[in-house]
Amino acid sequence: MFLIVFPILVLLGASLQPANGQVFNPIQYGAKGDGISDDTAAVRAALAAAASNNGGEVLFDAPFAFLTGCFNVTSNVILNVKGTILASQDSSNYVQIEPLPWYGGGQDAQLSGNLEWQPVVRSYKASNITITGGGTIDGQGAPWWTCLHRGNDSEHLVGAPCNGISRPNLIMLVYTTDVTIYDITLKDSPSWTTHLAYCTNVHISHVTVLAPWDSPNTDGFDIDCCVNVLLENSFYSGGDDAIAVQSGMDYFGRTFGRTTENVIIRNMTIERSHGLSIGSEMSAGIRNVTFENISVNGSDAGVKIKSQRGRGAFVQNVTYTNIRLYNVKVAIYLTHNYHQNLPPRNATATPQFSDFNINGIYSNGAEYGWFLDGLPESYIGHVSFADITLENTSQLFEYCRYIYGSCVDVKPSCPPCL
Repeated sequence: MFLIVFPILVLLGASLQPANGQVFNPIQYGAKGDGISDDTAAVRAALAAAASNNGGEVLFDAPFAFLTGCFNVTSNVILNVKGTILASQDSSNYVQIEPLPWYGGGQDAQLSGNLEWQPVVRSYKASNITITGGGTIDGQGAPWWTCLHRGNDSEHLVGAPCNGISRPNLIMLVYTTDVTIYDITLKDSPSWTTHLAYCTNVHISHVTVLAPWDSPNTDGFDIDCCVNVLLENSFYSGGDDAIAVQSGMDYFGRTFGRTTENVIIRNMTIERSHGLSIGSEMSAGIRNVTFENISVNGSDAGVKIKSQRGRGAFVQNVTYTNIRLYNVKVAIYLTHNYHQNLPPRNATATPQFSDFNINGIYSNGAEYGWFLDGLPESYIGHVSFADITLENTSQLFEYCRYIYGSCVDVKPSCPPCL
């Protein structure tokens, strides 16, 4: 029905040649690297020295384990993690920061204006950053998950280490260009794991993200208000979306966000997750996104595009191709009703979906084959379903309404609401 073609500019890897030949090792600044002593001051000193040098390699060498609070990565820095970075579980080692303007509040209190704890690894208005080394960044997120108090609003964020403030991401790069992240393991983030926020020209490859299946909001890769992103050859198993392509929430997203566009996600292996997701925060718009050659096993969803009344904006020109799904809850999930029973809004706050090409999908053992739920005032439009096989599905349709498009070579049958 349509062809999606777009250019994408990415870094194809960076050689580990530090700026001016300088290597900054936290051990040289007083770190113990024993995984017990608080190395926050030494780690920050090493990063500050690299910043003063206009870049360099900051080496977290093996076999050391550096227990640290949050720190900032500046331009032209290679974060070379050969050993382990252990994120502190003590909020006194973190800094309270303003939330991203396109969410209007911290991660756990969006739209509220509340602050959030600074991510463990953060850049802000930087360029030419590499995170690599073959080691591990461990968020040690368990106490942060506990103080979220899911299901108990009166206790939300009460107690240490949250202390009323939204949990930190593990990595958040903000207004940053020319980013390479490869050959590293990221585990047990307090909240989102790798948050790319208003970034341009990003290449992520051979990254492993791990968290327990029931850990709250431990997304793998959040691509948020970004342009030109290639994510490939990586693995996720955790407690939320494996990938979430986003662009801000409601009025704040429409006012302060940027359209996310030119994104390719390919050659991925996904186990426990909430899916290969776009949205639901998409209020600055999302376009030109491709998911290809991905295996998903044991997740809540496979293909997943979600929004709701109040978001506004658009998701358009999206392709999912060569996706293999095993034992997922819902194989193909498209909705304008992510939070149901919201009242209709004006045209500005009503989401629009169009031009989706979903083909080459194989699913075996799904609980539901299809969840297709547009809005009477905003149909999901111009969707092409082709070469789709759903085997051993407990129930073929959970929802099927307010959508139009085409359907070719779909087994056992095409959606009746097209």
